[in-house]
Parts: sequence; C-alpha cells; structure tokens
Amino acid sequence: MQKIIRPLIQTLAVLGIFSVMTVGCERISPNDSSSSSFSSSSDVEGMNSGTDTQKSQEDTPEYSPQKEIKYYGNIVIPGYEGIKLAANVWMPKADPAKVRFPGIIFINSWVLEEHEYVLQARKFAQEGYVVLSYSSRGWGKSEGLVNIAGPNDMGDYKAVVDWMVQHLPVDINNIGCAGVSYGAGISLLGLAHDSIVKTAVVMSGWANLGDSIWGANTPRLAWTRFLQETQNVFGHPEPTTDEMIHNMLTHQNIDKIREWVMPRSAVNFLKEYNTRKPPVYFSHNLADDLFNPNGILQFYSQLTGPKRLDLNQGIHATAEAVGLLAIRNYAWNNAHDWFAYWLKGENNGIMERPPVSIQVWNEHLLDLGITGGEREEFSSWPSNRIGENLYYLTSLKQAGTDGILATKASSEVMNSTTISSGNASGITTGFPIIASILGAHIKADVKINVADINRSQAVLYTSEPLLKDTRLAGVSRVDITIEPSNTEIQLIAHLFDVYEGIASLITMGPVTLYDQTPAKQIRVEFELIAAARTIKAGHQLMLAFDTEDGLYAKPTDKLFQVTFVHPAKQPALLGVSVVK
Repeated sequence: MQKIIRPLIQTLAVLGIFSVMTVGCERISPNDSSSSSFSSSSDVEGMNSGTDTQKSQEDTPEYSPQKEIKYYGNIVIPGYEGIKLAANVWMPKADPAKVRFPGIIFINSWVLEEHEYVLQARKFAQEGYVVLSYSSRGWGKSEGLVNIAGPNDMGDYKAVVDWMVQHLPVDINNIGCAGVSYGAGISLLGLAHDSIVKTAVVMSGWANLGDSIWGANTPRLAWTRFLQETQNVFGHPEPTTDEMIHNMLTHQNIDKIREWVMPRSAVNFLKEYNTRKPPVYFSHNLADDLFNPNGILQFYSQLTGPKRLDLNQGIHATAEAVGLLAIRNYAWNNAHDWFAYWLKGENNGIMERPPVSIQVWNEHLLDLGITGGEREEFSSWPSNRIGENLYYLTSLKQAGTDGILATKASSEVMNSTTISSGNASGITTGFPIIASILGAHIKADVKINVADINRSQAVLYTSEPLLKDTRLAGVSRVDITIEPSNTEIQLIAHLFDVYEGIASLITMGPVTLYDQTPAKQIRVEFELIAAARTIKAGHQLMLAFDTEDGLYAKPTDKLFQVTFVHPAKQPALLGVSVVK
C-alpha cells in the first residue's frame, strides 16, 4: 500500500504547489505595479524590478546561482496585429549597455499562462540567461483568441522574438525557445518560421497534429474533450474550434480538417528544418495518449540537423511536470545542458552522449521523472540495435478456441474468428488518462484475468512462454486480414505480458475504417504506441483485439461484426520491436 500512497501524495503535492505557483506568482514581484510595457532596455530599470540573491540548495554545480538576478512582471508585448501578450522576464543584474546574455523564450502550456515556468526561468537566469515567458493569445491575461499554434500564434512568436531583441540585453546569435505540450508545439513550429531563434527544447509536443489527435482515423475522444472543456473554461476559443472538433469526432468535412492541421504540423516544414538545421532537443513520454510518441520518433528520424530525443515513462507531460518546480528532473537537466551547449558554448558532454534514449518500464521503480530510470541508448534512430520479432496469428482447427502467436507460419487452412462490437469485452485500458498515469509512474499497471475476457467481443492470440528475457523497445505493428460486416468499424489492438493467467497491458493501438464494403476481405496494417519493457522468461505475449475503448471516439453506434481471417498465403502478423 505504501508503494501506491506515497507517490500519490507526492503527485498531489506537486499539483498543489504548482497551482499556488501559477495562481499567486504575482507575489514574486517585489513591487505591486500595474501592467505596463516598456519601449527600450533602459526602461527595464523603472518597472516592477527587484534583485534576487537567494542561494540555491542544489548540489549540482552548474545550477548554483552565480549572479544577482532581477525580475520584471506585468510586461505587455505587442503581438501580431496589435494584440497584447502578457509576459515576464528574469535576467542577470548587469548594465545592459555593456553586457549581452544568451536568451530563452518560454511559451505556456494549454490552460496555463506566463507564470508557468517562473521557477525554471529564475534558475536559468541564475545561470546567466535572459529569460522571457509569455502567454500565447487567448490564455491568461493575453488578448486574442486561442489559435492552436496557427498562423496568428506564429505571428505572435515572431513579434515576441523581435521584442526581446529590441528591448532586452540578449545576444541575437544565441536565443532559444522552449515549452511543454502546447508551448512545445509552438516552439518547434517557430523554428520553421523565424531564423533568429537558434535552438528549441520541445517537451511533450507534437510534429503532426493530425496524426496526434486523429491518427489511424481514430479521434482521441478523452483528450479532445478534456482540451475542449478546459479551453472553454480557462481560455478564449476561436468560434471555429468547436466546429472542427465536431467534424473530427463525426468524420465530416475531412478536407477542411486536413487543411486546418497543415500549418500547425511541423512535419509539413521539413524542408525548412533540414535547410537551416536548427538544433532540437525532444523530451517525450511513451504512454502519451494525446501526442503519441510514434510521430515524434518518425519526425526525429527525418531531421538532418543536430538533435536529441529522450523517451520517458509517463503520459502527456507528466515526466516533465515535476521539473517545473526547479527540482531534480531528468528532462529538465538535459534541457539545461542543451541550452548551455548551444547558447553558451559549454562543452558539457551532452553532444557526446548517445542522442536517443528510451526509459524502460520497471515494475519496482517509482518514478516521477526525477531520476530518468534505466535506459536503452542508441546512436541513431532507426537503430541497427532494434530488430523485429515476427509472430504469426494462427487459429486452431477447433472452433471457439483462442488463437496462437506462432513463430512460424502455417500452411494449413485455419478457422476464421468473428467478434461483435460492444463495450463488454472485459479488456480495458482503465479509466482514461488516470490509468495511464498510475501505470507509468507508480507501476499500478492495468491487469486483466485472461479467463474473464468475453470471447464474443474479443479475440486473443497468445505465444508460448518466452525462453529468455526479451526487451521491447520502439513501435510494434499488426498486419491482419479482416472481413467487416458494416461500412464503418473500429478495432483496438492490445499487447499484454501474461503470467499465470494475469495479463498486464504493455501497449495498444487503434484503427478506424470508413466506407468499407460489407463482407469483403481487406488487409489492415497499423501501429501500436511505442513502448519499452522487459518481458521475463516464462511469461507470454498476448495480442487481443476488441472494438471499443474510452480513449477513442466510436465511428458508429450501430452494432457490427469483424471476422478475422487467416489466409495461408498472406498470414496475419504481429511485429514486435525488440532490442537485439
């Protein structure tokens, strides 16, 4: 019980402190002046400033304060088309006419505002950076409507960069940007739109917004509703946002959706990135059901400039969240090293380390992103250290029995298996969002008794017990032949680690099909969400399919059936990505 209670208390404490920090952080300012803006660097001395000489308790030398620093709050920056953006600045205390510092721009996460990074900004300032944090339009005290990383946000990004160069003592050749989640997406896109910013730190962002929220034609229902409702409560949404979400959830006006996501997806600016080659550091989480890691892995592999990718255990932004308190955190430590190397020229070893690391799930490790855990490291991605174990989905001759994950294809004629749609399969990923947090950070992963699975709504394929420990790492895939009964269907594939009849969820992946011909066989290939986990010798792998999960929007309320066919000439496959 202590294993569960203690991390929960830690998590609640983090959320509580973070809430106080974001709501009440105006009190950090030594003066209580009203909002104003300034037009030149000399004006900084006259507004809401103070000197902070508090000593850090961190043992890490590079994070210890070296200079007196100053804070400026209630700053207003003219954004694109004249809207006002709320901002604040931390910087070393020095004569701006004589000294120039590297600069960092922080952009807010969804729901939050310019005070989100106040503790990290202060820490960076102690290390010798000028740090500007701003609320993107529609959030906090910033004017305008939430543009979801669209053209207006890019206009604001450019305006903020220009303002920083004109009004703060920054070295124009050494400016970086960073953000978590929403701020990460804008930071990454900004590199393609403004050549002044040298590098970016992208934490739990996205590269392809369409694939992230609507990949495999499957809308991320739980996360989409969460984003929609929080935007309506805490932000100022554009009128078209609800319409776009409705179209996505109901599969209408698809061309309009694709047009909307195009300028909001970094993958559509690969030419710009690979021409300019700005250095990019990615931190992302393996159980991120919102911006799943597969898209970041693919985008990373397409970039030709300097780059680093750390994949952590956690869901959306959870591995980075603790670092906002400026305490020890794997991703934020790397962010400090990244900026120190690229903006200050410090040879701290980050570029000598293998550029890709993947944290392996450990049932005994309680981790809130602090230590970084056990990791597999790779010199490149795709990596020649990653192989694929192929399993063939085989049906026994006896009807009504579970299938087999065989290591060799069968030439015999096999039975087909039919399942019906419905939410009573007995397979679950747990309560949306919450279950993923518990599984990733306190190891209370989803467990199912295999005997309790309803075979009328689910089909199972199980391997023989593994002869040796096998480490999964990367993206696994399924390639199957099915026969749908309706024009619209959905399948959810789940990969489990099974021991003594209890199945522990490793990963999953959905696919939704539209405009199908009923009773016509089709070949379907789709990916599971990237994972990293060691399957012990004696355990079994189990691949299970059903038709519904609370994370995803259903394509139809009509009942349907899916028949799994096992043709000998084109066998159904499970490709499991493993470390050689």
